Amino acid sequence: MPKTAISFNVPPKLWEAFKKQTDELFLSRAPFLDYMVANELPHLRTDLAGLKLSLRAKRHTPMASANSPTCGHPKLGQARTAGL
Repeated sequence: MPKTAISFNVPPKLWEAFKKQTDELFLSRAPFLDYMVANELPHLRTDLAGLKLSLRAKRHTPMASANSPTCGHPKLGQARTAGL
């Protein structure tokens, strides 16, 4: 199955702590995040089944997120991308 790139926002302090931990454990961040997201997606699909996006959420389309370093929201911090 081909991977789809996604973007997500992580508060800068949390991202720095995550980077420090993965560096100390000699983990590659991208494969680790790929693994974690892939394992969580089935649970998210189940939890969100039947729900509709709010108008606010619809503004953050995949195309807009890919072109914006903060996914259109300046207070959310730097966007991260993981391939799925």
